[in-house]
Amino acid sequence: MMKFRHELVRFGKYVVASLGVSVLYWASLFVWTDVIGLWYMASAVLTAVLTAGCGFLVNNLWTWRERRTAKTEKRTFGLTYRFVKYAIVGGLSTLLGWTLLYTLTEFGGLWYMLSSVIGTFVVMVAAFSANNYWTWGKNDDREMLWLLRWWKTLALVALLCIGLGAILLVPHVDLAISNGQTQEEIWAK
Repeated sequence: MMKFRHELVRFGKYVVASLGVSVLYWASLFVWTDVIGLWYMASAVLTAVLTAGCGFLVNNLWTWRERRTAKTEKRTFGLTYRFVKYAIVGGLSTLLGWTLLYTLTEFGGLWYMLSSVIGTFVVMVAAFSANNYWTWGKNDDREMLWLLRWWKTLALVALLCIGLGAILLVPHVDLAISNGQTQEEIWAK
């Protein structure tokens, strides 16, 4: 019962931290989309990259503070290793969130901001579970060695995914503001 209560408190901290970062995300999403004129999915990619570090910092310093032991902090690449794990969980969570954002907006007819809020709350539970049991869970040195050996490959795959995403998103960015075209007119091409 005590462990459940402790995990419930940790989940509460995670929700507060996530909502703080989410408000920053939503504000940035709105600015990039409605003020600057980017397509909402391009804005989501840019905003996710800009807010990812904030989420890790808040969760590392507050939500899972007691799991930061002297052993894990002194270990070579301890913080980097945890950040890589956080980035993997965050990347997968972000892909799920973007899928919900696009699906709810394009097929559900919802306003993109409402779709983003719904997606955030759905993803929050899955991301908490993964971070609680893997990112800040029991650290296995064999797992760390595997990640350290393969970090260049993982980084290359991540960069290729970002590049592919950029190539797919660029045609949809509202670059035609100067000639007065709307996003609907651009999409029609």
